Amino acid sequence: GEEEFDCIVVNAALPRGAGLAMIEGMRKEGIATPVIAYAHRDLTEQEEERLRSLPGPVKKALSSHEILDLCTLYLHQD
Repeated sequence: GEEEFDCIVVNAALPRGAGLAMIEGMRKEGIATPVIAYAHRDLTEQEEERLRSLPGPVKKALSSHEILDLCTLYLHQD
C-alpha cells in the first residue's frame, strides 16, 4: 500500500545538489508532501534559487530547532 507522510526532511546541502534533485524528482512524480529543507551550511546562490523555485510546500530550516518546530507544525495539521 501507499504510505502517507505528514512531512519529509531533506538535507538541502548535500554534495552535487542531490537533496534538491530528490525534492525536484518527488514533485515531478506528483508527490506534494510538505518538505523541510535542512541546510547545515550557507547554500550557494544557485542552490537558493533552486530551493525557491520548487513547487509545493517547501520550508527551509537552518537548525535542529527549526526542523522540530516545522515538523510539529506539519504533524498538527488536519
